[in-house]
Amino acid sequence: MTSVLHHSNKTLKEAVLRAVVFFDLFNYPLSTRELWQYLDRSATFFEVQNVLVDLMAKKIIQEQSGFFFLKGRREIIISRRERYSSSVEKISIARFAAKLLSYLPWVKMVALGNSIGSHNWRQEGDIDLLIMVKERRVWLVRFLAATITKIFNLRPRPGNEENKICLSFFVSDQDLNFKKFCYSDKDVYFHYWLANLLVLYSRSGIYRKFVGTNAWLKKHLPNWRPGEISYRYRVRNNFTLIYRLIRFPYLRHFFDYLEKKSQTYQWRFFPLDLKKKANKGTEVVLSPGVLKLHVNDRRQEYAERFALALEKIKSKI
Repeated sequence: MTSVLHHSNKTLKEAVLRAVVFFDLFNYPLSTRELWQYLDRSATFFEVQNVLVDLMAKKIIQEQSGFFFLKGRREIIISRRERYSSSVEKISIARFAAKLLSYLPWVKMVALGNSIGSHNWRQEGDIDLLIMVKERRVWLVRFLAATITKIFNLRPRPGNEENKICLSFFVSDQDLNFKKFCYSDKDVYFHYWLANLLVLYSRSGIYRKFVGTNAWLKKHLPNWRPGEISYRYRVRNNFTLIYRLIRFPYLRHFFDYLEKKSQTYQWRFFPLDLKKKANKGTEVVLSPGVLKLHVNDRRQEYAERFALALEKIKSKI
């Protein structure tokens, strides 16, 4: 019985270290609760606390101000605080963009992504939005979203990306299972990215449907609990009349026509490297229900760096 308990304890230690090491790649120390939520195995909060005490005694990790990090990496606490401050401005801009987009009657949800860890956006980075829309409207909504954000000077340009809106991920309400976007079952980066989405706008119960459809994430993060939309950041829109108007059959046919025209027009202006990668993997996906335009997808690079960093520290357990 003792050996079984020892093995279980070691397994939990390894899981805690995996979380600490992975988030260290992004200069992000973790609180006890965050560590518990981000474990890739099931455990109680009390068990995680005991493991943390043991790992600190072995001088593998350290703690300061309630945050845990690898030994000798105390400076990332400052990084986390600085990024939290810069994230406040980014969230404000994202909420403004979400408010604008919410007036498009086909938009059902807008979420802020591109963050590993809560409020962990780099000052110089742009703002990635995940936008969920009514089926057969992803191309039209992207065209209108690009037009609106350009009018408000929110579109990124070469050399000017800070605090600009990146419109690179649109999905229809019929394509909510994101498992297909994982390049493998060990796509740790994508698991954490999905768990850290900050939902700004949602209607018609789409967020709950989204969480239910992606219940597979619990296999990888069994302690993770999806939160409801934050009242602090929620964007509201009560334009129910517009939603009713677009249901008229003649208008629907007209918008079907605009959807096709929008696809043709935008395809002409897509960069050549994006066109070459289209539908050849999980980076760039172009379909009637999905527009995923992540040409510079670094997930496999992060996976390799994670494996190397983990290997260096595993022997210390």
